[in-house]
Amino acid sequence: MFLATDVLPLTREECWADEEYGALYFEGYAKLEGFARHDHIWFALNPRKKHPAAGLARVDPVAHGAISIRAWLGPREHIRIFGCFSEMDWFVALAWDFRVNVDDFCERARDCRDRWDRLFAPLTPLIGGSVDDYLSGGVSPSKAKR
Repeated sequence: MFLATDVLPLTREECWADEEYGALYFEGYAKLEGFARHDHIWFALNPRKKHPAAGLARVDPVAHGAISIRAWLGPREHIRIFGCFSEMDWFVALAWDFRVNVDDFCERARDCRDRWDRLFAPLTPLIGGSVDDYLSGGVSPSKAKR
């Protein structure tokens, strides 16, 4: 996993001490750390139909290659970490925000791809057809909650 400088605040202990958002910052960090440790994760390939417990999800439009790592504490406390896979098992975290600030996921997917292109063009992010294209283990496809 690689982290862009915009994502680094989630990894800093001084941010975890923040009275209002510290626990949520830490939860975002814990998701990144769990990913790096290859903890089991549920991956939603369909950005429009995902189980609430999905820890990874593709972001619409899928053609941009954007993925969100989803961290939450409660029903209204969420963080989204946006990035792309460069190849299997290699996630590049490019940006993050509180879920309440994310009104348009399509716009976030475009922004994520723009950030990718500024750093890595002409290389393109991985756009897989199954969870096995993204991760070599510790992953299960997430089905929408019925």
